[in-house]
Amino acid sequence: MSIPFRTQLYLLAFGWSLAILCGQTNLPLPWQWGFFILTIVGLGIPHGALDFIVARHNAEKQNGAYSLSRFLFFYVGQSILFLLMWIWPPLALTLFLIFSALHFGETDLQEFRLQPKIKTIAVFLYGASTFILLLLGHHQELIGYIPEIGGFIQRSDFIRWSIQHFDAIYQGTLFSSLLLLLIFTKKDENLFFRVMVLVLVQYLVSNLPFLIGFAFYFGLWHSLLSIQAIRQEAQFTSLTFMRKYITPQTVSFAGLAFVILFGLYFLIDRYLNYSNGLFIFFIGLSILAIPHMQVMHGFFSRNRKRVSSE
Repeated sequence: MSIPFRTQLYLLAFGWSLAILCGQTNLPLPWQWGFFILTIVGLGIPHGALDFIVARHNAEKQNGAYSLSRFLFFYVGQSILFLLMWIWPPLALTLFLIFSALHFGETDLQEFRLQPKIKTIAVFLYGASTFILLLLGHHQELIGYIPEIGGFIQRSDFIRWSIQHFDAIYQGTLFSSLLLLLIFTKKDENLFFRVMVLVLVQYLVSNLPFLIGFAFYFGLWHSLLSIQAIRQEAQFTSLTFMRKYITPQTVSFAGLAFVILFGLYFLIDRYLNYSNGLFIFFIGLSILAIPHMQVMHGFFSRNRKRVSSE
């Protein structure tokens, strides 16, 4: 059993324990915020601190040159460019959701062996279904946290139509991706179980409150699967991985990410005329995430080509 698949099973068991707790106790909102902040701050944001290592690894595997200064220029340059795009929120949000769907899909479906073109379609559909579930499936909760979203929905005929037809859209994207996996994946004894894990994590997120569901999926599920994919690539044990990658340099990069995020928060609050704190936080997170997605796309794309040739 591979490291990422084993991690999925552990996380799924924890997530369903969390769902039972939420269902039995009607978890108070302060506790939900506590879990949200703890997971996002503890794993969600710091997992991107490995990006400079991944970028160096990508360059080495492709026999290319790696420069830390060039990497930082690329990272900061993409972040600044995407910050400017938030002057036009519909464009920025659309691009972010498309890139995020590909990114989350690549991470969740990393274990499936398909031809690259078919896997790209399956990756996008599965990642899109996750965002449809988080955003449209929990839109009433989101309006409560970010009232501006309610006005945005009222101004958009397409979003109102999407909410009205949420079940059909969500089930269509999810089951289309799963069907591609079942038909085109190279068959092995764990294929059915890996597909069932994907179904169960989606069902889990749909039954969790938004703050808990988002924190679980992004802060725990996605972050730990990304870390374990890097660990498996390097073929490290857990202890060796920690000694190799949890270094003063990675800690410094994690600290820098928090500094930049706080800076973005005050910058967006002052100049982009957004008032809701959670919305500003998500915008800042999206700005940091864009270069991270590009780095991890290079990592997963290279692995995808290697797997398809085996």
